[in-house]
Amino acid sequence: MPKSVYLFISPHLDDVALSCGGYIGRLTAAGERVVIATVATADAPSGTSLSWLMKRNHRAWRLGDTPFGARRCEDIAAADVLGAQYAHLGLLDASYRRKADGKPLYTKNTVGVPVHPDDWKCNEPIVRQKLQELLRFYAGDNVQVFCPLGVGEHVDHIFVRHSVETLCAPQNITYYEDYPYAGQSNAVHTRLNSGAAGHWQSKPIALTPTEVQARIAAIGCFESQVPGLFPSLFERVQEIARARLPGISSHLELPPSPRASRERMVASLTAYIARVGGERYWRLETRVQASPAVDTPIRKEEPVNEAMTDHAPLQLTRLSSIAQFNALEAEWNTLAETRVETIFLTHDWLRLWWQFYGADYDLWTLIARDGRTHGELVGIVPLMLHRDSNGFGRLMFMGAGDITPNHLDIIARPDKRMDVLRGLSAYLCQTSAQWDIFELDKLPADACTAEQLNALLHAQGLVTRIETTARCPYVELPASFETFLQACGPSTRKNFGKNRRRFERDFSDVRIARVETVEELNMVMDALIRMHQVRWTQKGYPGSFSNDHFVGFHRAMALRALQAGCLRLYFIRIGLEIAAVRYCYRIADSIQFYQTAFDNRWSEYSPGFLIGCYAIEQSILEGARKIDFLEGNEQHKEHWAKNIQDNLRLRVYAPHWRGKLANVHTQATTKALDWGTGYLPLRIRRPIWQAVLKVRTASRQARRKER
Repeated sequence: MPKSVYLFISPHLDDVALSCGGYIGRLTAAGERVVIATVATADAPSGTSLSWLMKRNHRAWRLGDTPFGARRCEDIAAADVLGAQYAHLGLLDASYRRKADGKPLYTKNTVGVPVHPDDWKCNEPIVRQKLQELLRFYAGDNVQVFCPLGVGEHVDHIFVRHSVETLCAPQNITYYEDYPYAGQSNAVHTRLNSGAAGHWQSKPIALTPTEVQARIAAIGCFESQVPGLFPSLFERVQEIARARLPGISSHLELPPSPRASRERMVASLTAYIARVGGERYWRLETRVQASPAVDTPIRKEEPVNEAMTDHAPLQLTRLSSIAQFNALEAEWNTLAETRVETIFLTHDWLRLWWQFYGADYDLWTLIARDGRTHGELVGIVPLMLHRDSNGFGRLMFMGAGDITPNHLDIIARPDKRMDVLRGLSAYLCQTSAQWDIFELDKLPADACTAEQLNALLHAQGLVTRIETTARCPYVELPASFETFLQACGPSTRKNFGKNRRRFERDFSDVRIARVETVEELNMVMDALIRMHQVRWTQKGYPGSFSNDHFVGFHRAMALRALQAGCLRLYFIRIGLEIAAVRYCYRIADSIQFYQTAFDNRWSEYSPGFLIGCYAIEQSILEGARKIDFLEGNEQHKEHWAKNIQDNLRLRVYAPHWRGKLANVHTQATTKALDWGTGYLPLRIRRPIWQAVLKVRTASRQARRKER
């Protein structure tokens, strides 16, 4: 029987350790044979004049002008840590490759740039030949090939992926996410949608603490690379100065701190591992799929209540009453504890939401239990059914609507995620007579749920569409507030100090604090509602808190969150009056900024800016790693946040005539709105939208009174 060989193809000497170290550690611990084959491992030919790009890399690595001898030693040490074998193929990095006339192919960057035509013509065949020789060497073994997905679009990663795809059948290739590029918001989503012919299926692998430490230790072996991959703010300034101000850059020289670089690496890596559920691998299914514009018969061979796995079926059950939903609280919280990073998917939030809004909806929440582990809860799909104003049955996320949630998703154990999605797909197909539109809105793009479920439902012949519906700014928090202010620029630090001193100078009784008691909670919520409504009614809009259900829900949720310890309600009080409020929640290592309000009487002191600074400072002090500003294009969000996480909407239309009619209606409405946005001036659009909001609010309240 042929031996199994796990062959990890690495474009550079650190890519596999960065991306796959935990899984490799698991394989070798189980006695499996793992080989890490690295393509670019050679120094530039002797006598080659160094381009600006080469000089930049050599300066960052601090290994002289022939750095690859030391870099290969780092790779050998990392392979030894992981218990893997290594192979160095001896080709050149993209920054070293040249045209026929001797000029560099890449002069400024090798990331996010198109592959040079001469590179495709002259060098890609060489890469392919080397990999072909490697595969022939293991021809007698059962080889499983792992190659980069190409996240970040580094030229060498694109080369390696293309060569592997040329040499191997799609079913024999597993793709790994290129870290740290994969840690950037939407990067994986962008790469998966870059035109591959087929449908992507993810395979998340949950890592044990020992496997996480193995990955960290392997990355730590690349001492020349870690500072450049995980730079501090000052090191970024150095790099910019070298590129733009060469005359003074020498005055900024300061060697990176290995300890600080390692700490940044560990923080970044652990956050990424927590977000994706360990390490995430991908397979490309290339079977022919039905056209999305054609309705074809639905396959019904899978039972509605089972999602088959390699070991045992998942039992998929629909909760038929809110009493069943409430009884699930303990199991829900256990499953969500390490897999939910938004307040909008917590049991408390959804239970209270249903208490105030549920009369308008039918509960359709699905739960998945693993028959192999005596019915352990491994997946939750929080859904509800609503008959909209056009008469269409719309199946959507529980809690969607007035509350404006973000980052909604299924909740599942990483190793059961695809099984839950398959079960959901089968369930939707077999119950399609009961709904017209299946709409999952505010799915985080980097979770890839939209693409995975789209592929499953598309394969069943259903008409599907994906679009971006929200952009959510966020900021990764440093270790100190002073560092955060420095990153925001000198004007922010100056304004913060100036406004705080003015407050302290002009008012003797100023208090900036976080709500700690029920009495404070009631007082601050009253002020938040009042200030918010004053601001928006002055602009001609009804305001979010004009709705009694909205007010009641947030009062109840804030009280529950205060009791649970996750409410972050900050306020500025001058004497007996509240000047500003920042309404937030903490979930895992993230602080979600939900609402801000301030009194215009104190606008010259910038109370909204000050309460924002205070909230961020307190978040850093309590160890939070991220501020999530949620959706919206408000100016203060753009000021604080430099990163964006997209939220997507997946729409699926049922195959019967009502679903087809809903599809036509949705497309017509979308085109009309796009036309209005593009051609009608704001002075006309604004009063129309204000009138629509008032009519919607009045209609909704009338329907509730009837009930």
